[in-house]
Parts: sequence; structure tokens; C-alpha cells
Amino acid sequence: MWLRRIFTLAGSSLIIAGTFVPFLGVRLLHDRTYWQLSSTGAIILVSLAVLSLVAAGFRKFGWLYLTGLGSLGLLFYSIQKVGEQKASVLSDISQSLEGSPLKGLGVGFVNSVDYRYGWALMLLGAIILILVPLLGSRLSRREKSLRQL
Repeated sequence: MWLRRIFTLAGSSLIIAGTFVPFLGVRLLHDRTYWQLSSTGAIILVSLAVLSLVAAGFRKFGWLYLTGLGSLGLLFYSIQKVGEQKASVLSDISQSLEGSPLKGLGVGFVNSVDYRYGWALMLLGAIILILVPLLGSRLSRREKSLRQL
């Protein structure tokens, strides 16, 4: 029981920390946190992480499927939106700067946008939250079978 609570605390902490560390970066410029990119999304992720802690406190580990999958879904949606915006900007630059010597500079700048380690922390936290009830139920069954022997 305590092991599941500890893993829930770890997963929730990773999600919360991931919203405040660099999520997206541009070379030669400053990094952006998930909170700066989408404050609404960050509030939802932090709320899901807190809800996970509350669920673990009340020993309702089945709720972690919901909070973990919700966090994972929001994270994948955010990564997809960043990719779409990057593709849109690349398309706009290619069209508007056609034949200009600045086209290569603009394309290179947009291509320098990449993901930092914040998404990996949130991804790991969401996966841990999904695995806690799954592995916890298997451990509970093993404990019961060992008690019966």
C-alpha cells in the first residue's frame, strides 16, 4: 500500500515539476516552460496531479487510470499543437520569403525549435500514474495468494 502511494507521489511530482522546467527551446534564445506556453494546460496538469495525490490518500488507486491517461492525453495534444504550429510557420516562411536570401535564415530559425526535458518528466510521471494501479492490483493478488498458503 505504501509503495503505491510513494509511486503516486513520484509520478505526481514529476508532472508538477515538468510544467515549470524548460519544455520548448530555441537555440540562442531562452527556453519556454509548459506554464508559459499554455497556462490553462499547465493548470489542468497540476490539478490532475493533485487529484492523483488525493486519490492515493483515499486509497482509490483506480482513479489513477483517469488522471494518468488525462495527463498523457493533454501532453500528446500539446506536443501535436506545437508540431502543427511549427509546420504552419515553416509553410508561411517558405511562401512569403520565396526567392529571398533570408529564407534559409528563417527556415533554420524555425527548425532550431526543439523540445527540452520538461515533456519527458511529464511523460514519465503520467506513465507512472497509469502503472501504479495496474501493478498494485497484481501485487495485491500475489499477497493474498501467499497468505492463503
